[in-house]
Amino acid sequence: MKKNIKTFRALLIKSPMEINELAQLVKINGTLYINRWGAWEASLPGNAETKDVIDAALNVLSDFASTVKQDMEWIEELDDFSIHHPLDNFGFTIGENNELFVEKTAVQKQEELIAQLQSELTSAKSEIESLKDRLNKISTWTGFDDVDKELIPKELNIALKVYSSAIDNYNPETGKMNNDKTPKQWLEDKVESDFNPKKDIACERIAIVANWKKGPGRPKK
Repeated sequence: MKKNIKTFRALLIKSPMEINELAQLVKINGTLYINRWGAWEASLPGNAETKDVIDAALNVLSDFASTVKQDMEWIEELDDFSIHHPLDNFGFTIGENNELFVEKTAVQKQEELIAQLQSELTSAKSEIESLKDRLNKISTWTGFDDVDKELIPKELNIALKVYSSAIDNYNPETGKMNNDKTPKQWLEDKVESDFNPKKDIACERIAIVANWKKGPGRPKK
């Protein structure tokens, strides 16, 4: 047993402390208990996962109280700490001024930190997926999803569709499209091949609207 932890048996026999007083402390503060691996852990009130531990501690105290009432001489056997007793499975941390409290162990704190980080990672992954979905919607957005068809400018509609397709085929490292054309050339060809406007001037006008890389052309010789 750790030096700064006292079991229920030690508190009741060596202190001594009233059984009812100890039970009230358990209800308010929870209890330390020995887990399946023989290590001390904290069970705090309000934690659904460890409620059974607190109930078990209170039951041990209740059974002890009943035994004492029936046979006062039996309590003398508890002085032999070489014999394990259910009261030894529970305890409290002793402070510098002999105050009793329940504090989570370093392992429990580490486990909680890992659980928190895992939760944050899951949340971050969810946010990433949400952002991907939003970006996908933006990349396929026509700009006129909720607009009456009669109010949609034809050339602007084409320009948005061509632009959405163009940015997927643009190489920022070379400043050119994937077929080695300039954005202006690619956009004009795309407008002409996919939408076949009636006039060349319309094709050029649409390409100008959709072109994000405007700049001076090749220098004249």
